[in-house]
Amino acid sequence: MRGVKPREYLHEYADLLAFGRQTGTLGERQASKLQAEAQRRREEACAALASAVALREALYRVFLGRAEGRRVRGADLAAVNAALARALPHRRLVEADRELPTAPEATLSTVRIPPG
Repeated sequence: MRGVKPREYLHEYADLLAFGRQTGTLGERQASKLQAEAQRRREEACAALASAVALREALYRVFLGRAEGRRVRGADLAAVNAALARALPHRRLVEADRELPTAPEATLSTVRIPPG
């Protein structure tokens, strides 16, 4: 589907956290807490990484399909909509220079939507 062979950068959960820091989705303190939790809950961290990669790929196929004028696969739309359903309840307004709050009940796969 892609014109070039993609290069994968998300090999482990720490890579996902680094991406979160780079995009401003996670602050250093949040990333450190999540990394410590990932050490205790390795299987969940692996599942969260796999889920993030699967969502990234579904998003790619959805937007590529639309850009090329093709119908989008129902499974890809379902995956994106399921991720939205999990993410939207966590949306909060916060000051731009503050980290997003981490809820005590948040899991390793909780998706945070940054301000901006």
